[in-house]
Amino acid sequence: MSQQDQGSPTPTQETKTDQGVAMQDIRSSKNLAAFTEVVESRRSVRRFTDTPIPDDVLRDCLRLAMLAPNSSNLQPWEFYIIETPDKRSKANKICMNQNAAKTANKLIAVVARTDNWHEHAKQNIREYPDGVAPKKVRDYYEK
Repeated sequence: MSQQDQGSPTPTQETKTDQGVAMQDIRSSKNLAAFTEVVESRRSVRRFTDTPIPDDVLRDCLRLAMLAPNSSNLQPWEFYIIETPDKRSKANKICMNQNAAKTANKLIAVVARTDNWHEHAKQNIREYPDGVAPKKVRDYYEK
């Protein structure tokens, strides 16, 4: 028996999330066309020009990358911008001399830090409005 036969909503039905927020048919979203265009037109670039990447563009890209979903909002990542020719050369060796790494103007190393999740959990509690997190939240993050 399919999920639909078991009473699960179809994509065109309104559903409720566990927070009670209504979700409309995703196919009717005005943003779906833009998202579809991004997904269908994406490509993997293997060679880059020597055109510099403006710092504000790089900052915007990293800011958007940090909005990615992550477990318990712990955000375990660190981003390292590798710009100098010497460091890029060393990183290129780690990247097995791939053209993308060899020709990139800058490299971004993304590191997942699993050793400091407790500190990130404490930060989530501190950032609650008025600095007071509900008991359920404190219990979750103070495991």
